Amino acid sequence: PPVMLLYSWPSSWDLPSLSPACTYVEAFLRFAKVGFNQEKCRNPTTSPTGTLPGFEDGDDVVGSNSSTNAIEGNLAAQNIINYLKKKKGIQMDSALTP
Repeated sequence: PPVMLLYSWPSSWDLPSLSPACTYVEAFLRFAKVGFNQEKCRNPTTSPTGTLPGFEDGDDVVGSNSSTNAIEGNLAAQNIINYLKKKKGIQMDSALTP
């Protein structure tokens, strides 16, 4: 199967990424124990969506197709998380009880 690829801003100050949105997606993938590769980008145009975070899963490309501001990063992160929940069936809270 194709490997999933996360495009994110680079690490700094002992953080996984300079971007909270990129860190959010990376943490979600790691906690879910999903195998993925990561490309640290200094330029958002490196991502197939033109924004960071960006995500590729085979032919599927997920993120936001707008600007690089923080709101778009948050939207892209939520789109990626929603994709993983719906398309990959990842439900990290399924074992929780009310």
